[in-house]
Amino acid sequence: MQIKIKQKFNIISHSIGTKFLIVNSKYFVQIFPGLLHFKDLDSSKNFKIFLDFVGPVKNFTISQNLLNGDIKVSFHAKDGFLSYKIFNPEKATCIHFERLPQDEISIKLDKTKKIKPKETLILPIAISYLKKPEEFLFLGIHKKQDLDFIHKRENLLELLPFLFLYSQFFKDIQTKKCLRENCLVRELGRKIQNREREEIEDQFIKVYKAHFTDSFIPRVNDEDFQNIIPLVEEKDAKPLHILRKLFYIIKSILIDQKLDEIFLLPALLIPFHSGKALNINLPIGSFDIEWSKKLIKKLIFRPKKDVKLKLHFQSKIKGYRLKTSIKQKGKFFKNRDLLSFEKNKSYYFDKFQK
Repeated sequence: MQIKIKQKFNIISHSIGTKFLIVNSKYFVQIFPGLLHFKDLDSSKNFKIFLDFVGPVKNFTISQNLLNGDIKVSFHAKDGFLSYKIFNPEKATCIHFERLPQDEISIKLDKTKKIKPKETLILPIAISYLKKPEEFLFLGIHKKQDLDFIHKRENLLELLPFLFLYSQFFKDIQTKKCLRENCLVRELGRKIQNREREEIEDQFIKVYKAHFTDSFIPRVNDEDFQNIIPLVEEKDAKPLHILRKLFYIIKSILIDQKLDEIFLLPALLIPFHSGKALNINLPIGSFDIEWSKKLIKKLIFRPKKDVKLKLHFQSKIKGYRLKTSIKQKGKFFKNRDLLSFEKNKSYYFDKFQK
């Protein structure tokens, strides 16, 4: 028994001037055909790179692979095809130029420089965190991952898997306190803990509209002035803290632990009819979860240590089958039975009964 997600998580945009996060760093980049504008999320630091070619351009495309964070840009200029990749190999962000018009262009950063195909330019952006996403969420949406349409639809089934992936590229950020007395993110966490399912979806949308722009770039203030949150002084604010906080909030919808008790799908939102979550990590081990018709369908548990646990499935679930190998017939247990698990084994749960 396996649980797999076939979604590729590769968002695209054809809009000139779209912004994308530079993962594992504090920067984002606004991408035009002839200009890359890099900006620090925590300060006013910024720099620009100008690309010299003959326009106009056609088929302008930006894509970002959310498994590794690489950004690819391509378009046809009047004097030829241009494509490059922005990526983080180790210590600093780089641009790798793949194809160039007439096999050479001039770029200007601090000074003008000639660039040839297959050449790599190191940027003044330090990499602060090397981790890539390890936990994945899919909520049943197979639509084309075009940013313009994603933002127009404002569908949590689309938005949350992307937020969940982006949040894992950044480390936890400590903050002294919320900048606002009525914090949308804190209130969202409270509603999930209290299982206020009818209000969680609306609260998520408020957080997304107020605190994110373009390609899921976090912001402290609502720069679209939608009057969702009051403006605050941005000094010492950490926008990436908002994105990172959502990692734990989204995970708490899927799984919750209290001592030796594990709650599976404890706060599943009303629209979440079906979905899959892979490698959801807790200190005791990792979980793969699949559900349909709002009820759990399959579960795989990989303990990191010997442990006894009481698993709480949804209240409609009365019993289930548990196996330690795929070929095994397995045994049936009741919801909330106390079970023993051994380190480095895999446990397969299925045949959930109402």
